[in-house]
Amino acid sequence: MDENVKNEAKQVMLVQNADDGRLQAVTGADQDGTIRTADPTEQNVASLLNVNTQDSALEAFFKKFMEQAQNPAHTGIFIMTENALNKLIRIDFDPEILENYRIDPSERLQTQERKFEPLDVTRIDLGDMEKKGIRMEDIEPHLKAMSYGHKSNGLVEMNPELENGLRVSTKGRVSLEEQADGSLRVVPHYWQEQPDLDAPFHGVLLDEEAKTNLMNTRHAGKVIDLELEPGKLTPCYVSIDKWTNTLEPMPVSLLEKRTRIKDADLSEGKQMDFYGGGKVLLEGYTTRAATSGTPTSRSTRPNATTPLPTTDWIATATPKRTRRSTARRPPRETGSRKRRPPSGSPRSRFTGQSSKPPCPKRLMSSGRRR
Repeated sequence: MDENVKNEAKQVMLVQNADDGRLQAVTGADQDGTIRTADPTEQNVASLLNVNTQDSALEAFFKKFMEQAQNPAHTGIFIMTENALNKLIRIDFDPEILENYRIDPSERLQTQERKFEPLDVTRIDLGDMEKKGIRMEDIEPHLKAMSYGHKSNGLVEMNPELENGLRVSTKGRVSLEEQADGSLRVVPHYWQEQPDLDAPFHGVLLDEEAKTNLMNTRHAGKVIDLELEPGKLTPCYVSIDKWTNTLEPMPVSLLEKRTRIKDADLSEGKQMDFYGGGKVLLEGYTTRAATSGTPTSRSTRPNATTPLPTTDWIATATPKRTRRSTARRPPRETGSRKRRPPSGSPRSRFTGQSSKPPCPKRLMSSGRRR
């Protein structure tokens, strides 16, 4: 099964009805595990669900499928690429070939429950690092994050060796890449003074709207079709890396679709705006700075620079003057008397409170100044 489904290709799912054995293509799933289906025809292929087995809705469907062993609603689940589906449609879903795409929901659930194993940083190719002019002591503070697939959280000094043997001093972020022999290579992502928005990006020239959004917010604000693979356009979000000033793409298919973010519900209109790359306001969101249980509001949008496989892909813009939206401590009861600052300390003429540490000479003197 795993050989038939490529991670970089769109995946679709078919289910077989228990009552009549008819195949149906899945077009969506709710959080309770209820699926929506359509006939698997060439006309409907474009509207089929791009399967993400890490989605909690599909996980709920797999569990429901296993619980219905005595009285099943479906007798089989099949996952395949869009190209494979088109071939199966042309041969009228030959049962013998279709069987190659059957999946076991229990195995899928077990795979999802396994924790992501970090990379073994002791396998880093030190010789390759030396050629790139990257020192271990410089990347050591970032190794834990890098072992989980992240880039370094900041810039690292580098002195890469050029073809003529000379070295040039530069900087950038770094990440780890596993090689065929099991070793790890440190991959540099070089810093540039400013993003180049006029050059083709993955075979596509950005329009003026995307350029303006990128310069103002670091995000394109919409979905852009990029040629990540030769001859194939992939819908992507595009953002500017705040550390390196380089453009970063993220395929839309990698963004888990849901109706709730943190403690805030997304209406259908906000879902369309958000998953279209736009900015939406989260209402009822509780920030870390807010008092527990006190909701506030903040804006969010998809962020292509946040590395996967983490689920923290939301780019948040902290609202100005956040403290005004948080609960304040009630004033202390002092009666009719005003609180005075400590004796001997200078007072602000606006608040009557101490504005700076007391002067040592003033502390040594006694009595009023003449």
